[in-house]
Amino acid sequence: MKKKVEHCGECAEFPCARFLGQYSRALGPWRVFYKAGQLVYRKKIGTASWVKEKSAGENPDPKLAMERYLLWDRKQRQQRKKRKNKN
Repeated sequence: MKKKVEHCGECAEFPCARFLGQYSRALGPWRVFYKAGQLVYRKKIGTASWVKEKSAGENPDPKLAMERYLLWDRKQRQQRKKRKNKN
């Protein structure tokens, strides 16, 4: 806010020590790199387009995407098992 930019990705100092200091042992270092990539991408396509993609599920968080995939995969296996048991 002090630098009058919309988000960190637009800052000339990005990625700064403050941004990189957001590392969380619980989430792992990939999270900082994911956030950095999203900010660069957001700068490239614009915030409105980025928000539209996110809200439409076209640019999901990798962890969320993996959770969705695992849920879908579990349901597929259950359905196959049910079909197998019926035959």
